[in-house]
Amino acid sequence: MKWRLNPITLNYWLNFYTHQWDRFVETSPFVDEMKMISPEKDLIKFREMSESSYFKYREIAQIVDLVILNVDFLQHDPQALIFAIMYLIIGREIGQFTGEEIVMDIPNSSVFLLADREGFHKVFGAFIRQYIDAELADLLELIQRAAVYFNLTIDFNLPLAISKNKEKAMKVSICY
Repeated sequence: MKWRLNPITLNYWLNFYTHQWDRFVETSPFVDEMKMISPEKDLIKFREMSESSYFKYREIAQIVDLVILNVDFLQHDPQALIFAIMYLIIGREIGQFTGEEIVMDIPNSSVFLLADREGFHKVFGAFIRQYIDAELADLLELIQRAAVYFNLTIDFNLPLAISKNKEKAMKVSICY
């Protein structure tokens, strides 16, 4: 008997949920209702064929790579971990909190869960409830622990292979 096991990895969940988020923001009535769509703001997407989406995806992927190096995160649900990191990136991008607040305030306080600027908590809460039986408050510890990694420098320079053929590489990365 030949066993071929392909365990689901953190990177699998990253790819899956970033695709699902992009679909969610395009189709969810919550996004419209909370006025997260406006002419002066772009929807926050990770898998769209644009440079801004690509850089958001690179950021989340690099943070996930850093988190994997910390064995303490193995005790947590990998899906919840991806949601925690997405929460921080999307929240920062729409103005729910600043990069400085992520690094300085969020690791030490839960007050950020009380202020729902832009209706973000309702929207993100609706998104995660589609996939796991949890509320945003259930992710508090993971959000706080993941916030520490936002203090590190993320490399946004394109890898050499991609910079030579940028358009083809972006098409390939969106397909996954």
